[in-house]
Amino acid sequence: MSTEIRRVLVWPGVVRATHWALAASALVLLATGELLGSGRVASVELHGLLADGLHRPAGHVFALALAVRLVLLFTAGRAVAGWRALVPDAGARDGMRETLRFYSTLGSGRPPRYYAHNPLWGPLYLVFFALAAAQAATGLTLELGFLRGLLHADEPAVLALHGRLAEWVLVWCTFHVATAVLHDWRGQGSDVSALISGYRIFVPEPPAPDDLGKVATVRLDAIRRPSPKPPTEEGSP
Repeated sequence: MSTEIRRVLVWPGVVRATHWALAASALVLLATGELLGSGRVASVELHGLLADGLHRPAGHVFALALAVRLVLLFTAGRAVAGWRALVPDAGARDGMRETLRFYSTLGSGRPPRYYAHNPLWGPLYLVFFALAAAQAATGLTLELGFLRGLLHADEPAVLALHGRLAEWVLVWCTFHVATAVLHDWRGQGSDVSALISGYRIFVPEPPAPDDLGKVATVRLDAIRRPSPKPPTEEGSP
C-alpha cells in the first residue's frame, strides 16, 4: 500500500535567509565572545582580529538580519512570518502537550503534527527575538561611543549585561538545535531541510479503525493553497 506524501512550500525565501544569517552570525558571535571574555587571548594582534575582524562584523550581520526579521514580524499579517503565527491559539494546547511528550521521550513518542511553526516553539521564538534585540542593542551601545553618551550608559555594566544575554542566547540556541535535529530524525516533516528548500513534507494520517465511515478529521486543505474562485457567468453576481 503506497503512502501519500505532499511536499508543500511553507517557508518564504526571506525567512530562510534571515534564519541562516542569524544562525551563522550567532555562531561566530558566541565563539568569539567567549574567547574575548575569557581573558585567555594574550596577543594584542589576535585580540584585535577576534574583536574587529570577526566579532564586530558578525554583530553587524546579526543586527541587520534581526532588523529585517522584526520588520516581517510586524508587517506579514497572518502569514508564517508574522507574529500572529507565533502566538498559540486556544486549539494549540494539545499540540504543545504533544510536543513536550515527544521531547520527554527523546522522540520515541508520537511526533507532533503542525503546518509551519511548532506549537510549542512559537512563543519561544518571540522570547528569542526579545533576547536577540537586547543583545544587539547592548552590542551597538558598546561599539558606538555617541550612543553610550546619549544613553548615559555605564560601559562595564553594559558589557556585563551583554555577556549575560549571550549566555541565555546560547542556552536557547542549544535547545533549539537539539530539538530541531530530534524532529528531523524522528518526525516526518523534514524540518531542517525545509529551512533550506522552503518545502516541508506532509504525510496525511489514515482514519483510525473507530472512525471508518465517519467524516475524516484530518484536513488536507490545510496544507494546500486555496483554489482560485471559478469565473462567474457574464451578468451573474
